[in-house]
Amino acid sequence: MKTNSPGNEQIPNHKQFTASSMGSIAFEAIQQESEGIIFGVTSRGIFIKTSSRWLIFISYEPHHGPLTINVPDARNVKSCINNKIRVRFASGQIHIPDAACVINTHNALVWRPKPPAASALPAAARRERLVAAAQKIISRGPEEGLSVLLPPLLKTTHNKEFYGEEFPPLFLSILDLAHETGELPSPKLIVDLLGTGPGLTPSGDDFVMGMLLAVNRWEAENQNQPNLDLFNREIVAAAYQQTTTLSANLIECAAQGLADQCLIDALDWLVSGSESDMQSIDALLTWGSSSGSDVFVGYVVALSSKISP
Repeated sequence: MKTNSPGNEQIPNHKQFTASSMGSIAFEAIQQESEGIIFGVTSRGIFIKTSSRWLIFISYEPHHGPLTINVPDARNVKSCINNKIRVRFASGQIHIPDAACVINTHNALVWRPKPPAASALPAAARRERLVAAAQKIISRGPEEGLSVLLPPLLKTTHNKEFYGEEFPPLFLSILDLAHETGELPSPKLIVDLLGTGPGLTPSGDDFVMGMLLAVNRWEAENQNQPNLDLFNREIVAAAYQQTTTLSANLIECAAQGLADQCLIDALDWLVSGSESDMQSIDALLTWGSSSGSDVFVGYVVALSSKISP
């Protein structure tokens, strides 16, 4: 779908850029809010913190995401943008006065992941895919992030001494729960994972995001759906108290069944995709340094478990 806003307002002496697409959450945020602030500048794009809670990403790349606005011709604008510059949202434009530039969004396509195209595979077939993808991740070399959890989660080994003394005990508790009851961790246990690990999106957050995305996008596979709304609300509320704004945003999106396209593609392949689509796992693993594999561990737990009554 396209946004419905007036035509471009030409501002003298301002560089004009054009957004090709934007995620549904980013679209709603710039429609409902009037201003924001530059929160970070990277080689791939610019983060804008809105006046409420959303962290929108102006991306120079074509990859879709719920918080992403794709502006492929804006790569050179970063040279004149610094943190804490004010931003205005109005009339189908993102106006950055101090950088003398305007991003036009009124013709941008609004992106939202399509519903799953097929019904879920039988449990045995899904497990085969989880194992095949895990083997691919493990074969990449020394374990990064939470990928060390994959052998015991897939029941090739389950020995606490395997991890060493430094492995977070909370994850060992999750392993025990998965093996002993086949249930997802309680919100209280999940909340304790938030913010654990290094990085802008710590490993604990990536794990939680993957788990929530799998449970919510494929909620028909969950045997206790009446508890899902409460499960989501408790975790999302805690995320905004305990971890980074970006992580909390991504976790809130996941609770709505939303995520970057590469995460959606990998998840859908694990549950229902065609045999030829395993390359979606390769794309998932490019999502951050170890974030993709941490998200995958969340998928494994979610797709092997159910929410406790």
